[in-house]
Amino acid sequence: MPGVPLPLHIFEKRYFDLITECLHSETEFGVVYYDGREIQRVGCTARITQVLGSTEDGKLDVMTAGMRRFAVREIIEEKAYLEAEVDFFDDEDTATGEEMHALARKCVARLKRLAAYVDSKQVLDFLDRLEIKPLSFILASSSGFTMTERQSFLEMTSIRERLLASTRSLKQLLSRAQTAKAVARIIGGNGHLKAL
Repeated sequence: MPGVPLPLHIFEKRYFDLITECLHSETEFGVVYYDGREIQRVGCTARITQVLGSTEDGKLDVMTAGMRRFAVREIIEEKAYLEAEVDFFDDEDTATGEEMHALARKCVARLKRLAAYVDSKQVLDFLDRLEIKPLSFILASSSGFTMTERQSFLEMTSIRERLLASTRSLKQLLSRAQTAKAVARIIGGNGHLKAL
């Protein structure tokens, strides 16, 4: 997602070559979701922000940040790693108006409640200070969402639509977390909760 950090552990030579090339040329590379059957046609570029470490056997840990969304026009298979011709796109709406701010506040409140239910020690106060557009991507990248949901959020070209979808999904996650906590209380925390 744009603006969202993504740590990567590079262990295949082809991706090591890609990362090395991006470091030398200070360019972004594309990240797309492969669901086991097909490569999705919408992805996001990533910029390497920090090299965290490397090993003698060619493994590399890097921190990246999402930059720009793109739609794949054509896949090019000339190198060890895939390249593509892409079209970049952005949201069609802007984050203005009280409705958008109210929706953003609702999303943040639900995410904080969810974090409290799952006993997360994560500090989420920074969310209150974000502008609505980057907030919509951070909400959409929440760990409780499936990869299919995240892909859907990535493809949306409306901040409002992304916030509404995040609100609905967070409501469902919160409901499941509340149910799981209630079940844990009933069964006395006997260790079987993880199976739920």
